[in-house]
Amino acid sequence: QGAKRTEGKRTVSGGFENKRALMAEPNQDTEGCKHYRRRCEIKSPCCGRFFTCHNCHDEQMEVTDECRVEMKGSTEGMGRYNVTVIRCKVCNLEQDVGPVCAGCGVEFAEYFCKMCKLFSKPTNQGIYHCNGCGICRVGQGIGISHFHCDTCKACYTLESRQGHKCVERALDSDCPVCMQYLFTSAKPLFVGPQCGHALHQTCFKELLQAGTFKCPTCSKPMFEEKVIKKIQKRTKIFDYALKAASIAVGMYLVWRFLAS
Repeated sequence: QGAKRTEGKRTVSGGFENKRALMAEPNQDTEGCKHYRRRCEIKSPCCGRFFTCHNCHDEQMEVTDECRVEMKGSTEGMGRYNVTVIRCKVCNLEQDVGPVCAGCGVEFAEYFCKMCKLFSKPTNQGIYHCNGCGICRVGQGIGISHFHCDTCKACYTLESRQGHKCVERALDSDCPVCMQYLFTSAKPLFVGPQCGHALHQTCFKELLQAGTFKCPTCSKPMFEEKVIKKIQKRTKIFDYALKAASIAVGMYLVWRFLAS
């Protein structure tokens, strides 16, 4: 119950006495898309079509208000949190969301999060679900590689804990440079060691290359004066600045990064 197999435009109710007879021809690519490595597709709640992931939906379809599901302030595209039906890319069986195919028994991905409806292959850094953030992040886990700050409502690396500066709901805002929402952004983040305000690493690099060393949010210097002078003398401005800051630079969202 809760599973059906698609044969062309016709659907057949589940019943798996003879699995080989029910097995469909494998799809051309059963290992996922450029965003995620997975052996299933998700059914879009808005248009009813199947896509390997929500990013594929946003790239192939015109994103409307009906598609958008607000998640921590982000309304950029189709939200995967309302997905209730998936389809196996090996046997084409439609079924409820779960880690293993109810028909052929294939494991959809190495990592599965029921809360986030996330199927993926972890990178070397790993993946964990943060209950405080309500989403999955790259890392080994709370207390292992990261800590969750209840004031900032965000996760940071353990290495940055000693000099961490709290900012109320630090990531519940847009990047002050590119205006992309930070909490659900797939890009790596830089957090100012002097003020605790966040922006994307790429945006931070652009500021340094332009000779700007002040936080675009509060206008305070992002580094101490002696550090700024050292940065100015270095050819590799960005790499040295990150090292000098000794802060969390490994915080990523799983969405879009894990396909690499």
